Amino acid sequence: MNDEQIRELAGRLDQALAAAQEPVEVMRLKFQMEVASSKLYLVLGWMLRDERIRLIPSEYGYRVEMTRDSRSRSDTQIAVAA
Repeated sequence: MNDEQIRELAGRLDQALAAAQEPVEVMRLKFQMEVASSKLYLVLGWMLRDERIRLIPSEYGYRVEMTRDSRSRSDTQIAVAA
């Protein structure tokens, strides 16, 4: 994957998390977004590095949620786009 593809997938992940409004299981995201596990984990790592998401241990693996800063950035981007 190149940088542009990673950013595009990260944007899709932002949208999925914003729509859910609560932490989402990684496997649920994988199936919802119809993406290979390797690509999803690559994007999760990239977003973790940028502190855009937080991983929460769960019974089945991990749940993902947006950080507060990321959530407010996403709201601003949605408002600007509208």
